[in-house]
Amino acid sequence: MISIEWAILVRGISHDIEHSSNPNNYFQMFRIDIVDLIDADFAAAAILISMGGVLGKLNHTQMFFMCIIEVVVYFINMYIGIDLMHVVDMGGSI
Repeated sequence: MISIEWAILVRGISHDIEHSSNPNNYFQMFRIDIVDLIDADFAAAAILISMGGVLGKLNHTQMFFMCIIEVVVYFINMYIGIDLMHVVDMGGSI
């Protein structure tokens, strides 16, 4: 649950930073639509896959920090792939 909420926040903040020309408007209110919710679900699914790989080796605190860091890395990966390299993903699961 925390991963989805964190993913929505990271997606909104990164979208504001990317599309806002005024630095004073960063970290203001942002709209959440269905695309943001779906992206957050895909980020949570990527985290669950990673947690399955380290299950039994990490404690709860380490998994929490892995979740927080991996959400940020997930959206950086999306930005590089989709916005900078113009990769087209028909399934929407990048």
